[in-house]
Amino acid sequence: MSNPVSLYDMESMAKLRMDHTSWEYVAGGATDEITLRRNREAFGEIAINPRFLEELTPHELSTTVLGQKIDLPIMAAPTGAQFLAHPDAEVGVARGAGAVGTLTTVATGASHTVEEIARAASGPLWFQLYHLHDDVTEFMVKKAAAAGFSALCLTIDGVGGGPKERDARNNFNPGAERFWADLRERPDLLEKAKWDDRHSRRPTWEKLQWFKSLSSMPLIAKGILTPRDAEKCADRGVDAIVVSNHGARVIDTTLASIEALPAIAEAVGDRVEIYLDSGVRRGTDVLKALALGARAVLVGRPIMWGLAIDGAAGVQTMFEILKGELESVMNFTGVSSIHDIDPSMVTLNWR
Repeated sequence: MSNPVSLYDMESMAKLRMDHTSWEYVAGGATDEITLRRNREAFGEIAINPRFLEELTPHELSTTVLGQKIDLPIMAAPTGAQFLAHPDAEVGVARGAGAVGTLTTVATGASHTVEEIARAASGPLWFQLYHLHDDVTEFMVKKAAAAGFSALCLTIDGVGGGPKERDARNNFNPGAERFWADLRERPDLLEKAKWDDRHSRRPTWEKLQWFKSLSSMPLIAKGILTPRDAEKCADRGVDAIVVSNHGARVIDTTLASIEALPAIAEAVGDRVEIYLDSGVRRGTDVLKALALGARAVLVGRPIMWGLAIDGAAGVQTMFEILKGELESVMNFTGVSSIHDIDPSMVTLNWR
């Protein structure tokens, strides 16, 4: 297959190109992978309500996220270990996302430095943070801000989990030396960044102000699944949240992100910007997320598929497929602008 027409085609192509253990790392979810399946099944249980005979104008897909314009409401999530798919890794993602005018979120332990990624980027950049040690966090946040990154995306759900069972069965070890490009000249900080019980520091509500104080970048909390946590973020001055279950990679049997979205949007949609990730594979998924309260979505595993197929060009192709599908479903729901998408366009069929 040389001409993918859907992200599922890209998934099949990428699986053939990646070695087995790397593929299992990308594809796998936590324990029984119930939430991994649920992320897709929940999208399937939302029906689209077509509206015909509307007068349409050229599509308007652009929006703003934290004040920055992007050309479509689909962004690159901070997938880790991108070098497993292609040596260009984060540099390739930044180039591919920039080619379609959208944003890239760069993972903490990237295999390229924030400066290298910034030089390759033509779109906005967010820096994703795992808080493992105060000294490492302060160094990394200030380094990213100096490189021109525009927001800090704090992952709140990724510390302290065990390995996915697929990885444990495969004895998967990607090699720690391939991570943490930004710390290669700082062995003192690299030691503190080790992901273990001695050094890891789970972020807390009390520490949010400290994270905000490290730079002038807006603060995003990624990994929100309940109105309670969303409201506490808003109360503490967080600028945006990502409704996310981490692609079902860290805890099983949670709600799908799209299931959690409506109640969260109702609770805080007028106080913080809301984005969604986990399970987005179709343009119809994007429309459903926007209808239920998200300002934009992020895609994770599809980034790896695009990289594995053709580096930056593969990432660009992935975004273009989603863009075309989004435009198509907008035609059938009678809207020309994503800003006119509203809850009346979908029906929830969750049991």
